[in-house]
Amino acid sequence: MASLLLQALAGAQAEVAAQPDAQRRLAKARQLGAALAAELAAAAALAPAGVRALRVRAALAAAARPGAPPSPLGVALHAGLPYGPAPRQRLDVYVPTAAPPLAPVVFFTHGGIWATGERWHFGPLAVSLCQAAGAVVVVPSYTLYPRALAGEMAGEVLAALAWCAANAPRFGGDAARMTVLGHSAGGHLGALALMMLAVQQEQQAQEQQQAQQEQQGRQQLPAPGQQRCGRRGAWCAADPLALQPALFVGMSGVYDVAQHFEFESQRGVAAISTMARACGGAAAFDAVSPAVLLRRAAAAAEGAAAGQRPQPLPGRQQQQQQQQQQQQQQQQRHAAQPAPLWPQLPRDRGGGVAFDPAPRRRVGRAGGFEVDPGAAELTQLAGELIPLRSGLDRGSGGSGTALPPREPASAAGGGSASPAFGDAAVALARFTAAAAARLPPCVLMSSCGDALVPPHEAAGMARALEAAGVRAKHLIYDRPAHNDFVLGWAPRPLHMGAPALPLFARDLVSIVASRAELRSGGAPAGAADADAAPGGRAPVPLPLARL
Repeated sequence: MASLLLQALAGAQAEVAAQPDAQRRLAKARQLGAALAAELAAAAALAPAGVRALRVRAALAAAARPGAPPSPLGVALHAGLPYGPAPRQRLDVYVPTAAPPLAPVVFFTHGGIWATGERWHFGPLAVSLCQAAGAVVVVPSYTLYPRALAGEMAGEVLAALAWCAANAPRFGGDAARMTVLGHSAGGHLGALALMMLAVQQEQQAQEQQQAQQEQQGRQQLPAPGQQRCGRRGAWCAADPLALQPALFVGMSGVYDVAQHFEFESQRGVAAISTMARACGGAAAFDAVSPAVLLRRAAAAAEGAAAGQRPQPLPGRQQQQQQQQQQQQQQQQRHAAQPAPLWPQLPRDRGGGVAFDPAPRRRVGRAGGFEVDPGAAELTQLAGELIPLRSGLDRGSGGSGTALPPREPASAAGGGSASPAFGDAAVALARFTAAAAARLPPCVLMSSCGDALVPPHEAAGMARALEAAGVRAKHLIYDRPAHNDFVLGWAPRPLHMGAPALPLFARDLVSIVASRAELRSGGAPAGAADADAAPGGRAPVPLPLARL
C-alpha cells in the first residue's frame, strides 16, 4: 500500500508539473489532492474486510501447526508455495478437509491497480469457495508495478497457472475442471495469460502437424512471418496443449486499457492511477488489451475468409463514423421490428441456460411497460436477469454492432516486442482467430453499482469474444460495489451453518461447482457448426461438469 501511495504521489507530481502556468498547476494540485483523498477514504473503508481476512488467516495458520486440531472452517491452507524464483512468485492453496474426489479447481488472480494486493487479502473468498463449492482454490501473487509491467505480470500468472494444473492432483483437484477467476486488474492479467497460452497451444499444434508431415515426406515450411516461441522465459508453458482450463470468469475486469483510461480521465484519477504506467504507456495500450486483440483477430479472419487483402485498421475518426452508421442501421431495424422490453430465455431440457440469443415473444403491458411476471423464474443465474431485460444478452450476432478494431500504435505484424512485454509481446502479436478458438468459454461479471469499472467495459469484451468465435456470457448485477466481488465474503465455522451469499456469490459458486449448465452460442452468425470446435473443444452444449 505504501508503494502504491508513492506511485500515486509521483503521478500527481508529474501531472501538476506538466501544467503551463502557476494558476493551472494550483488548480490541478487541488483537483488531484481531492481525488487522492477520496481514494484513501475508500481504501480506509475496506479496513473491516482486512480484519476479517487476518482472522481467517490466523485461524488457518493455527490449524496448520503440528498436533493442532483441524480448522473449524473445514479448510486446510498450504501457504507460500513457490512457482518461480522471484520473491512474489508464491501461491497459497486452500483445500477442503472433506473435498470430494477430483474436486473442481479455482485459480484466482487478484487485482489492485497492478501495483498492490497480497494473497492473504483474499482468504475469505478462497475459504468460502472451498466451503460452498467444494473447490480447491489457488491464490498466487505476482511481481507488481514498478518492478514489473503488465506483460511480465501476465507471464507470471501463466507460470502459476501451469504450476496449478501440474500440481492439482496433489491436493485432490481435477485440473480438467479448472476455472481461471480474475478480478479487476486480475481479470485483465488472467485474460492475457490465457491468450498467451492459446498462442502457444496453436504453435505447438502446428509444430506437431509439421512433424507428422515431415515423417510422411511432405515437409511444410512455416508460414511467412511466423515465429517460434522457442520456449523462452517463464511465460512459455512446457506443454501448452496439456494445459486446458475449463472456464474463464472475469469479475469487473479491465479488457480495453485505452477505454478504461478514458474513464479514469473522466473521473479525474488517471494521473494518480498506476494503470497507464503499468501497461507501458499509451503506445502500448492496445498491445495489452484483450478486447482489442480479439477484435483484430476477428477482423483479420473475416478479411481472409472474404479473400481480401488485409486492410489498414481504421483510425479514431473512421471508427466513430462506422459506429454512427451501425447505430443508425440498428435503430432502423428495431423500428421496423420492435423487440419486447423484457425478453425471455427458455430453459433447455437439461435445465441449463442457453448462450444463444433466445427467441422473443410479446408479453402483456402494465403501466405502459411490457412486463413478464415470470421472467425471473426463467433464469438459472441471477446475473442473467439484467442482460435479458436490457437486451444485452443478444450479443453481436454477426450484425456488425461490435466495435471496430482500433488502429495499432505500431505495426504488430512484424512481431517486434514492445518495452512493456518483452518476449510476451511476440506471442500476443501473433494472436489469431485460430488461437482464439482455443480459449475456454468465458463468463464476465459486472455490476451497475461498480463506480470503478462500469458494466459497458465487460459488454465490449463480450462482443469482442463473440466476434472472435469464443463462447461468452455476460452477467450483470445491480448492487455490488467494485471490491464487493472479492472482499464481501464472510465464511463461518462449519457448525454455524452456511452463511447467506449475495446473488453474485451464489452464481459464482454454481458456476464453479458445475451446478449451472452453461451453453455456448456466442459465435458470429453464419459460422458453421462442426462436430468438433477448432482446437479440439466439444461443440455446444457445454456442461461445465464435462469440460
